[in-house]
Amino acid sequence: MICHQCKAHNLATDLTCTQCHSNLAGNAAQSTSASVKKTAPQGRSYYGQIASWVVICVFVLLYKAVLPRLIESPLWENSTVFGIGVALSWIAGRLIGKVIAQKKAI
Repeated sequence: MICHQCKAHNLATDLTCTQCHSNLAGNAAQSTSASVKKTAPQGRSYYGQIASWVVICVFVLLYKAVLPRLIESPLWENSTVFGIGVALSWIAGRLIGKVIAQKKAI
C-alpha cells in the first residue's frame, strides 16, 4: 500500500505509514473506492438483443406466412435456408442495435 502523504510503500496490513506515521486506513478506503469505481460495470445496453429478436420475428413472419403465399417454391420447406436466415437476422439485429446504442451514447 502506498502512503497518500509521503508516497512510501507499506505492507497491506500496516495501519500507519512506516515513514511519516500517517493513518493508512483512510488511504485504503480511498484506494478501494477508486478500484470499485474502475471495475464497476457500465450501464448495459440491450439494444442489440432487442433489435435481433425484432428482426428474427419479422424474418420468421415473412418466411413462414407471407412469402410462401406470394411465391410458389419448395424453398420454404428447407430448414437449412430457414436456419441461415435466422442467423443472418440475428447478426443484422445486433448490428442495428450497435448503431442505435452508439447514437444514444452521443
